[in-house]
Amino acid sequence: MDVVCAALPGVTGGGTLLRGIAKTDDVIDAANAMYKASNKASDIRKATGSYEILYKNGTTYVGKGGYKRAINSAKRHSKGTKVSSINWTKASSHRNAYINEYKSMCKYGGPNNRTIGNKASHNRIWSPGRKYYYQTYGSYYRYGGKLW
Repeated sequence: MDVVCAALPGVTGGGTLLRGIAKTDDVIDAANAMYKASNKASDIRKATGSYEILYKNGTTYVGKGGYKRAINSAKRHSKGTKVSSINWTKASSHRNAYINEYKSMCKYGGPNNRTIGNKASHNRIWSPGRKYYYQTYGSYYRYGGKLW
């Protein structure tokens, strides 16, 4: 259940919700239960953000959108393997959500495209956040000693 707590920092009443779903081993089921139990005004119901999905086979998918989109992406990209975690982070704007998505993609080695060829990533293209980051900071993001 640490996965759900990590995915939803600051959600009040989380302990009560977690007791209700503590018996599940499936991260997607737990995330759905958390979503359904949340208040309609809650950030996980209405805010945008970025998310990181880690699969038990070591692959990843990074995306931008609301919490429900993160859950749907986890299902769509699972390709028969179980999800080990969904980490969704609220953003103050769509632009910042894209920038955070780009930075997370860098953390996991970039997309699986012709240039990078990261086989552990389900992402095929760079996030639009790459362009936004460059426009804001005048260079690409540096992570792990590389400019991405």
